[in-house]
Amino acid sequence: MIGSTIGAVFALSLVAAPWLNQLVGVPGIFALTGVLAIAAMGVVWRIVPSVMESPPVRTSRLLADLKSVLADPQLVRLNWGIFALHAVLMALFIAVPFSLRDAGMPLNQHWKIYLPAMLISFVLMLPAVMGAHVPSRLKGWFVASVALLLADLLALPWLLGGVWEITLFLLLFVTPF
Repeated sequence: MIGSTIGAVFALSLVAAPWLNQLVGVPGIFALTGVLAIAAMGVVWRIVPSVMESPPVRTSRLLADLKSVLADPQLVRLNWGIFALHAVLMALFIAVPFSLRDAGMPLNQHWKIYLPAMLISFVLMLPAVMGAHVPSRLKGWFVASVALLLADLLALPWLLGGVWEITLFLLLFVTPF
């Protein structure tokens, strides 16, 4: 549910961004982000209940727990994988808009590529989400997702030529992401 919510909000932001850009410009979007962040802090401060009723944990125990988490090889591998995945995503946030622009698509029309790619990828990922609930199939879906991401990124030089190729790239990237 959390991933689906993040994906839905991300898709909404791709549609709303061109409209907001025309309405208030990039400085206005940054100002709006700041105002919403301050409002969120107010919600956390006033509305979310406090959980500080438990006794404080000793610092030595916290350090021991942190060391055990940082030394766990499976978590290290997973954390580095997530780091690499998000680094690639951030790089694509820079490369894809320029590629779409170079392919002849105006900036305020990019949402017409992003939104369908997000919606179609949501439908395409449903079998993996449903299949991942069976513990014996989880690793297979995970490996398949990593393999599809790797193949998509390796094909990137050939998929950034035209609008349709970029759309295919985004679909193949966002689905396993």
